[in-house]
Amino acid sequence: MRSVHYLIITLFCTVTSLHAQTSLYHTEDDALYRKGLDLLEKSDYAAARETFEKYVRQSSDNMKKADAEYYIAFSALSLFHQDGEKLIEKFIRDHESHPKSSLAYFELGDFYFKQKSYNKAIEYLAKVNYSALSNEERNTAQFQLAYSYFALRKFDDALPQFDALKRRESAYKAPASYYAGYINYENQSYDQAIEDLKRAGENEAYASVVPGMIASIYYNQKRYDELIRYSEQVLSGSDRVNERDFYLLTADAYLYQKNFEKASQYYDLYEENVKNPARDVRYRIGYVAYRSGDTEKAINEFKRAASDKDSVGIYASYYLGILYLKEGNKLYAQNAFDNARKSGITPELVEESSYQYAKVTYDLEQTELAINAMNAFVEDYPSSTHLEEINDLLSEAYLNTNNYNLAISHVEKAGTVNKNLQGIYQKATYLKGAEYFNSDNYPEAITLFSKSLKYPVDPEYTQLANLWMGETFSVQREFDKATPYYQAALSRSEDRIKENGLKARYGLGYSFYNTKQYDKALIHFKEYVDNSDKSRNSDYYEDAVLRLADCYYVEKRYNDALRYYSLAIKNNKVDNDYAHLQAGVVNGINGDVTSANREYDYIIDNYPTSRYFDDALFQQAQLNFENGKYEEAVAGFSKLIRQKPSSQYVPYAYLRRATSNYNLQKYDNSIADYQVILKDYPTHSIASEALLPLQEVLNVQGRSAEFSTYLNQFKAANPESQNVESLEFETAKNFYYNLEYNKTIDAFRAYVSSYPNNPKVPEARYFMAESYYRLNEYEPAKQLYEGLATMKNFEQYNRVIARLADIQTITGNRQAALTRYYQLASVAQNKKEQYNAWSGLMENYYELGRYDSATRYARLILERANVNVASQNKASLYIGKAAYARGDYATARDEFLATLNTARDQYGAEAQYLLGDIFYRDGKYQQSIETLISLNKNFEMYEQWVGESYLLLADNYIAMDDTFQAKGTLKSIIDNFPDEKIKERARKKLSVIQADEEANETSVIIESDTLN
Repeated sequence: MRSVHYLIITLFCTVTSLHAQTSLYHTEDDALYRKGLDLLEKSDYAAARETFEKYVRQSSDNMKKADAEYYIAFSALSLFHQDGEKLIEKFIRDHESHPKSSLAYFELGDFYFKQKSYNKAIEYLAKVNYSALSNEERNTAQFQLAYSYFALRKFDDALPQFDALKRRESAYKAPASYYAGYINYENQSYDQAIEDLKRAGENEAYASVVPGMIASIYYNQKRYDELIRYSEQVLSGSDRVNERDFYLLTADAYLYQKNFEKASQYYDLYEENVKNPARDVRYRIGYVAYRSGDTEKAINEFKRAASDKDSVGIYASYYLGILYLKEGNKLYAQNAFDNARKSGITPELVEESSYQYAKVTYDLEQTELAINAMNAFVEDYPSSTHLEEINDLLSEAYLNTNNYNLAISHVEKAGTVNKNLQGIYQKATYLKGAEYFNSDNYPEAITLFSKSLKYPVDPEYTQLANLWMGETFSVQREFDKATPYYQAALSRSEDRIKENGLKARYGLGYSFYNTKQYDKALIHFKEYVDNSDKSRNSDYYEDAVLRLADCYYVEKRYNDALRYYSLAIKNNKVDNDYAHLQAGVVNGINGDVTSANREYDYIIDNYPTSRYFDDALFQQAQLNFENGKYEEAVAGFSKLIRQKPSSQYVPYAYLRRATSNYNLQKYDNSIADYQVILKDYPTHSIASEALLPLQEVLNVQGRSAEFSTYLNQFKAANPESQNVESLEFETAKNFYYNLEYNKTIDAFRAYVSSYPNNPKVPEARYFMAESYYRLNEYEPAKQLYEGLATMKNFEQYNRVIARLADIQTITGNRQAALTRYYQLASVAQNKKEQYNAWSGLMENYYELGRYDSATRYARLILERANVNVASQNKASLYIGKAAYARGDYATARDEFLATLNTARDQYGAEAQYLLGDIFYRDGKYQQSIETLISLNKNFEMYEQWVGESYLLLADNYIAMDDTFQAKGTLKSIIDNFPDEKIKERARKKLSVIQADEEANETSVIIESDTLN
């Protein structure tokens, strides 16, 4: 039941008076009327209404009946009956001149006012005849009307009412003064507001509220001296006030007076009372600390204020960048300036932030980002005072970029290419060419090296471009094209014994060696061996010693050859088996059969898996053959055929064994070997050599008639080269070499269908398989390769096994891939095939979680399969990855560091990322950050690992509770990174951070100051 306030009490007094006046009447109606009044006085409105309604029905006293109708309406209103308002209005209509009509509007307005239905209160209070009310009633009605306007923020209607009330001596003088002061404050009529508020403050009820508002007015009027004096007066007084408001306003006043010391004191007092100040307050605290030289505090406050939401956040970001630069923390400064430059707060701030961002990004050696930022700055601010500096930095950035396409494009689009741009172009095209070379894209490498040679500004890069042009042609076995470039790399005499000059010597030696110009090759290998630093280039040095020995051997300078083979045996670790083999051959030529056999036995006994094992078997058997030891020769050739059935020497072993058996008069055995040659190797060059001795041994055995069968078999396998079949075959091959793989498949399918018995059918199927493989159609490729894998005498047998292994790896059949890679390892004929086998075993064991086996093959690659630098890098990386997967982070860290000593390729990028991840897992966040920054600087061309590193950087910042840096990093990914998958992961991480911040925002607002 609602309380009855003074207006209702007045009503009750009137009722009591009336009751007294009628006390002389004792009729039944009078008793009923008095009972209603008693119930009304006791607030029993339901019973009162029922009683008065009964009275109205039976009474004939019109005056009292009118009063009773009013009491019925009043009771209904008090009971919140739906008809209460209508009954009041009906009473007013029916009894317009009744004394209670004016009071009825007042009662109705009062009722709705107390229910906070201010629109309805205004509707009825505005109809009150104030002259008919007592002074007290009039003041109450006017205050309720004024406050109702105020509550609805109709200040223009409320203010005149409050102004009238504040001048009267009544209970409403103080509240009217307060609300008038408040409205004048809102209307920025500050002087009048102060006058009103001071009047209100004389009342104890407003003594604790008014000072804060007055202080706020002084603040808004920029009357800082008065504010400070007033604040000190209030704070030293006995009245209870919200001290934190005064601390904040006083601190702000001192701030605007540039009295940073005093401002700092009051901000400290404020922070003691407010756990989480609002962001704009933190900005001001940070700014005072910044101006006071307290860098640590300034950074801490600006970090909490910085955002991209508003001017406060943007300015906080800018000053945060300045402070981070002062601290030498350029990465954090970059994020701060990046945030500030993306705002539209003021052109000056955006320009300065853009300038600082471009500079610090360049200093961080994030060259691609720096170039983009500087180009944007030049375009956006052509009249900037920073323009000259930015242009200078832009030239340097292009010169130092790892994203060489940017630099190349920049120069190629330039109208005039000055010497500075020529130098940039020369370096960028060379480095891009080297990148293509390392990824085996040799046509593009040649194009870029040629572009580099267009501007021979820097002799060092001219030599490098020539050297690697030679290397590119050599890798493609175009040695005649390689030779002039190697020679150009040696054109300057002062470069010939330097590192790149010696590399050119080495390459030139190989060019001549591979074109069988051994006399010229000898000169260059000799120069390399004599001038190379063995300790720095041990692998190349040992290889050059072997090639030098080979050249002496071919030139028939056997003693020199034996001397260098012996030197290789002494020093060589990787190709020791080859050196022993060649030493055996030379000793055999020199007639030292004992020494020759000792060398061959050494290989057979110590290198059973060597790719020269079959060479040793063959050469030893050949040595016995040449010395007439046919029994020993037959045993040796048989051992080779039995143990190495896929060896390239097997056809020759059959031929020599046939001859040995003939000399031993074992004619049937001799005939059997010749038959094998013509059946299994019909197109091999030795097949024709077998015909004459086969005819001879058949004659000896009286089986000369059989010879025509073997002769016809040979002719069928070796048709004339100019016939239609050959033309169709060559046409199909041309499709393949022109990269038209679908046409290749169709052409060779038609060929196989037309000539199913042609000896070239296996080769046709091989080209079909290769075409499917290059089209990524692995299933039909696999079927064709598997058919060819049953033909161990097929010329491309090793390549077939390698392809099958690769297909099983690509399609995820790890166990089947292992089987094929083991098979490849057993038949490998050169270092590259050996490396491919071990590398495949390493990768598949790793993916199967068999880390010890993966490590074993990685170490084999490091020790014995030095194909190129990339192969070493990959093996080193996998040793680290295996340790990492086992949770042995200490070993993994050491291996990743070892990888990074030489790796500047994708393997180095992955090693650096995993190293950063180890530091992150160990809680060494700063070390992780530094490692990942280095990755972005040194490996920016490897997009996958750059993206992963940025995401891990954000994780580090989150772990360090530095959400500003985390958000800045993630926004940079979203704005700049090209890979959509990485960007989507960044968006998800950012949304989580923002959701956490929004969840905390409410508590920050609640605990913040109340005035600003």
